[in-house]
Amino acid sequence: MRFVLALWLLAGSGFAGAGTCPDAAPPWLELEIVASEPADVGPMRRIEIHDSGCVEVTYARLDVRAGTYAFAIPGDELAALAGAVADSGVRGFDAVSVRHELEAVRELRASLAPSGGIVYDVVCADTHRIVVREGGSEQVAAWYGLLPTAQRYGEVDSLSRLARFAQRLDDYSRDARVPLAVEVAR
Repeated sequence: MRFVLALWLLAGSGFAGAGTCPDAAPPWLELEIVASEPADVGPMRRIEIHDSGCVEVTYARLDVRAGTYAFAIPGDELAALAGAVADSGVRGFDAVSVRHELEAVRELRASLAPSGGIVYDVVCADTHRIVVREGGSEQVAAWYGLLPTAQRYGEVDSLSRLARFAQRLDDYSRDARVPLAVEVAR
């Protein structure tokens, strides 16, 4: 017999736990992580952060934690995130320029390699999409294979900064303030 035991670790706010933020406005900051496989399930994780400090973490239906959970972060943490947005490169992220920069690095590495070339291939990587909404505008930075590409090409600063920021946002999906669903088999 299998059953799911839900263990709720609640932050001290009135909206912690399963559910959504009481904010009516779209989130100020959003991270979507879409896995390349399985197909047609939408984002595997979505982290939305509202101006009020409410954080919503949504897990896909294939995840044992499936659903949306909300918790609050303190004002100083929210302010630190605002500063991190400025350092992340989301504003003004230009995927075409980054691709040119990556190609230049690949060409340089190939010219330095004794065999005449190095081939890297990223297979089955996640797509990270970060959205920042401020002052009526929306800035989007998206990249397929962000984390492994940033790791391989650390010299491409804009990609490295974006990857670090995406990881920082994704840390909220593993935050102790998110209720845990633990599957127990009997």
